[in-house]
Amino acid sequence: FSMAGKIVGKTKLQKIFYLLEREQNIQTGVPFMVYLYGPFSRQLNSEVGTLIKEDKIICSQGSTYSNDVYYEYEISDNGRKEGMKIWESLSSDVKERVLKHINKFNSMTPSEIVRYVYETYPDAKPKNA
Repeated sequence: FSMAGKIVGKTKLQKIFYLLEREQNIQTGVPFMVYLYGPFSRQLNSEVGTLIKEDKIICSQGSTYSNDVYYEYEISDNGRKEGMKIWESLSSDVKERVLKHINKFNSMTPSEIVRYVYETYPDAKPKNA
């Protein structure tokens, strides 16, 4: 979150973490299962909720032109301090892979990242998609 700035959408958030494991071999410690829009982790969803309650992540709600609700996530000042401690403890190799990952995927729209996951990892595609 410290390096991403804002992450727009719950689905996109889930895919960014899923792809961090699949493409950068960085273990997030949360299990994923195939769900409605591909890889989903209940644990990640719960942990993000906890970070919001602890004022480490700010979650704001918006609506699209078609009045669908979406969520934006960004790190709070409180979370940034803790996040920087974790960042500083990482090796330069891991930092480089995280930055590469964030630059690649955070610029995608939620539908682009879902399409990427489905095309690149067919085993992560739900049967109804």
